[in-house]
Amino acid sequence: MSKGEGAKVVARVKEEELNDLYDWISSFNLSRKIKNIHREFSDGVLMAELVSICLPKLVELHNYSKANSISQKRYNWNTLNQRVFRRLGFQIDKRHVEEIVNCKYMGVEKVLNTFKNQLHKFQSSEMEVDSSGTLGEDQARPYNEEEPRLAEGEGDSQSAQSAEFLNDEIVEILRDKIFNLEKLLKIKDSKIDILNRKIDTLNRMRDV
Repeated sequence: MSKGEGAKVVARVKEEELNDLYDWISSFNLSRKIKNIHREFSDGVLMAELVSICLPKLVELHNYSKANSISQKRYNWNTLNQRVFRRLGFQIDKRHVEEIVNCKYMGVEKVLNTFKNQLHKFQSSEMEVDSSGTLGEDQARPYNEEEPRLAEGEGDSQSAQSAEFLNDEIVEILRDKIFNLEKLLKIKDSKIDILNRKIDTLNRMRDV
């Protein structure tokens, strides 16, 4: 993809584009049957699968796990944002992530439509390279290599912000896990108390 200002996520999807988008999504063999697109795409796993089908070298599916918690859903989408969408010339902001993970109406459609448009541009540029037999600076770089650094200061700032954002998400996920483990421990303690009381009752009955 060419350098310069990245594409912006579309503000809305026209009705005719929406029908084409749904037909396009339905043409792929994804791991879940899409009954409710907002719910099915909310954790980012199907988005990663879609990228894997279209551009298999651009995504590693093991990085994206199915999720019910909002924090894990955010983590998946932020990972897609940094590792995939950025390479395709666009990025989604925090507002779009929140719309998607909370299953808001038309939230994921806007991102899917932007991805579809950028994918076509990316594939067209690849076809031009194949037909010309020459590689430009961007196309010569393998998928698994990092992009060249941005202007001095800009790249460091963006990387630092991205790292900080991802770290916050990891911390939130770990806190959720700790909370769930604490709940399990309380349940186990409660069960142990109940069993101890039953034992005491049985012992008293036996002594009578």
